[in-house]
Amino acid sequence: MDSDTPKKVEDGDKIKLLKDNKENKQESKEEKKEEKKEEKKKEEKKEEKKKEEKKEEKKEEKKEGKKKEEKKEERKEEKKVEAEKDEKKGDKKDEKKEKKDEKKEVRKEEKKDGKKEEKKEEKKEVKENLVNTKTTTIPINNLLKGNNTGPQLIEISKIWRVKQDNLTLCPEKPPNQKGKIDVDMRSLKLEEIEEEYKDLWPGGHWRPKECKSRQKVAIVVPYRNREPHLRTFLHNIHRFLQKQQLDYAIFVVEQMGNFAFNKGRLTNIGVLEAIRVYPFDCIIFHDVDTYPENDNILYRCSTDPKYTKHFSVYLERIGYKEYYPGFIGGVLALTVEQLRKVNGYSNDFWGWGGEDDDFNTSEDSQYEFSEK
Repeated sequence: MDSDTPKKVEDGDKIKLLKDNKENKQESKEEKKEEKKEEKKKEEKKEEKKKEEKKEEKKEEKKEGKKKEEKKEERKEEKKVEAEKDEKKGDKKDEKKEKKDEKKEVRKEEKKDGKKEEKKEEKKEVKENLVNTKTTTIPINNLLKGNNTGPQLIEISKIWRVKQDNLTLCPEKPPNQKGKIDVDMRSLKLEEIEEEYKDLWPGGHWRPKECKSRQKVAIVVPYRNREPHLRTFLHNIHRFLQKQQLDYAIFVVEQMGNFAFNKGRLTNIGVLEAIRVYPFDCIIFHDVDTYPENDNILYRCSTDPKYTKHFSVYLERIGYKEYYPGFIGGVLALTVEQLRKVNGYSNDFWGWGGEDDDFNTSEDSQYEFSEK
């Protein structure tokens, strides 16, 4: 063999290898290009998908926006309908109110007319019944409303104020006094008491015909639900006061309703009503279950302005002993001027007891209590 042959073979192999390598490189380049193309396509598809998704999202958003707008419109329509209904209801209510107001006005007018008729009837009844009325009773339905003078007291006042002319002053010491007297504890009927004291004026007022009384005395009796005691009291007290030749009237101040008993307010109201009806000089506060047992006890106020009078110092129910130091309950006499200065009793004591002690210890009270 020729010595050059192997070299040629080797060169040829090399050339083949080089060609193969080139071909391989070209193939790999082409593959890479294909891969890049595929990747681009994939990316383009992804982009397209994203765009489509965005488009869909926008479409959905638009749809939702439309739905919201439609709902808003529906709500507006509903509100309009409701507003129209409310307006109609309001108109109906206004009509009803107008009708009610008209009815109220008619009722008010009817009530006014009715009250006028009632007042006329009351005046007639007052004039007709004054002769048969032997005690002034002031019913207090609600203590917070204050005093309650009605047409009856006004008519009574006109009768009581008839002047006594050409009469001499009654004696300082009334005649026919005995000292100790018996108390009739029977509870007579009111008709029997009226029959017994026929000479009483309307409202329970009396004054002597033979002389002019030294004092005008109002007996104020706070009262509630004690009718048997009241009848016994009236049966005994009229006889006692007339023997003393007093110009007097009895005011029974009756508390109504469910409030706790308030003696202070009742006595204050009784005083106000009494001084409106007649020019009394002396006010005597009197418990309904306390009765005088000695006619030497003169039911008058002290002529010394420094003193008041306490008549019930010793009571039968406690063995004729002093109840306790400073006790001024039962029967107490003060002038109208003294009551004005101390401004009456306290209105704050609800229930039994306390108002008398408060009155005695009040800073405004500058008087000494004389025991009779």
